[in-house]
Amino acid sequence: NDACLGTEKRDRCLPIVKQLNSKMKQSIVQIFIFFYFCEISRVFAFAVTQSTAPNTREQVPLPSAELVSLLQNKENIRNDRGKIDCAIEDLINMRVVFDPLECLNGPFYASVYQQGPPPLWEKFSFLKSNMKGQKYTITGKEACDKDVLNYSEIFGKDFYLCASGTFERSTSSTDDEEPEALPVQNEKKGIFNVLTTLFQNSSSKVSDKGSTQSLVCPVDYTVSVSSGSVHFFGNVINLNIQGTGYLRTLYADPDLRIFTSPKDTTNTKWEAEGLRIVQVRSDLIDPSFQLP
Repeated sequence: NDACLGTEKRDRCLPIVKQLNSKMKQSIVQIFIFFYFCEISRVFAFAVTQSTAPNTREQVPLPSAELVSLLQNKENIRNDRGKIDCAIEDLINMRVVFDPLECLNGPFYASVYQQGPPPLWEKFSFLKSNMKGQKYTITGKEACDKDVLNYSEIFGKDFYLCASGTFERSTSSTDDEEPEALPVQNEKKGIFNVLTTLFQNSSSKVSDKGSTQSLVCPVDYTVSVSSGSVHFFGNVINLNIQGTGYLRTLYADPDLRIFTSPKDTTNTKWEAEGLRIVQVRSDLIDPSFQLP
């Protein structure tokens, strides 16, 4: 009798156990589905946040930001040369890594500050508002075509000078050791790690533009001028001029660059040894300025 009662209880309990097992399985499946969709939602929300969030690297100021700010105010240039000179030395001593395609090639850069012997083109400037500077252009396969335009206003855009030519990297303009070249993939290694992270998206832009290496300041270039012209009130006089200049890049980033003349140009009156020029991208000085 006891055996029969045990069998009867088991038979009555078995459907209940099966039902409970089925409900447990459904609950487990529901819990799994819930957490699965929670994870999917979390991943999706993270992706949306990343795509809409501002690029923090782009917000990191360049090392030259303080100097650019000082040079944007002409009162500082006249009255605070000591502070400007110290900022220039600090940038030069950093010996930064720069990409010529990013820091030389492109827009017009205005020459806004000088140290050393005054150049001839500065003596021709009769208005404080005159713009002068250079535009370097790097094109062609493997960036082999390098052109430069020198622009200097005498009486604004009504009377100005232009000189055109080419430039090439040089190792013979001085007796100094050749500047070191760093492959792009090694830009963020070693002692230059902190410096290179200050550049806005430098690694990606180098890759996008096809550059194979960046350079460490100082870097020397030879500039060959092949033609010139004088423009006044709509008239143009072409000049048959030729000459060679020597340019050393002491600092360069997308906003500002510092050049010096390691030795005299072929015409020593134009630029003499020891001249140091600070150039700032023209739109940071005068957003409305455009080359004629």
